[in-house]
Amino acid sequence: MAIDLRLERLDVRRGDPLVGGVGRGELRAEAGRCGEAVADFSLALDRSAAHLDARHLERALYGRGSCLAKVGQTTRAREDLRAFLQRFPFGKLPVMSVPGAGGEELCLFESGSLLLFLHDRFGQTTAADRAEAATWVLFANSTMGNGLYLEHLRTAEMPTLMRGLESVLCCQPFLLV
Repeated sequence: MAIDLRLERLDVRRGDPLVGGVGRGELRAEAGRCGEAVADFSLALDRSAAHLDARHLERALYGRGSCLAKVGQTTRAREDLRAFLQRFPFGKLPVMSVPGAGGEELCLFESGSLLLFLHDRFGQTTAADRAEAATWVLFANSTMGNGLYLEHLRTAEMPTLMRGLESVLCCQPFLLV
């Protein structure tokens, strides 16, 4: 029901190729309406050169490829997913394209990498601030990840991890302040 309401709200802004394409396609795919989502992703991809930045282009390629596979159009799905994998060889989400040092496109993947990039771009710039950000990113990706995703560690690890987080968050609203 909530997805259908979000789709109705997007109808008002349908002229926007980003909202009418990528965002709407993602909502339709989430609602199990992949046939309709393919048309939205295609709209965005057809206008990509003029309207979409690389990040939205990636979402549209991945979304359309995934939806095409779900509706049985495997040949077209492979083409889109192959194009996605050319940019992101591990095929993982989230992904982000940013300008590299020489102006070339730099394709980032792995949530930790994206978080560190965003910190360096928009956060504090001292070595101590960077180290604190890296500590929490690495904690989330390794220590916390193991406790969450490895079933044999979950029962033993999670209470300790949660007590540690509680002791930090009881005194401040965010991990990084």
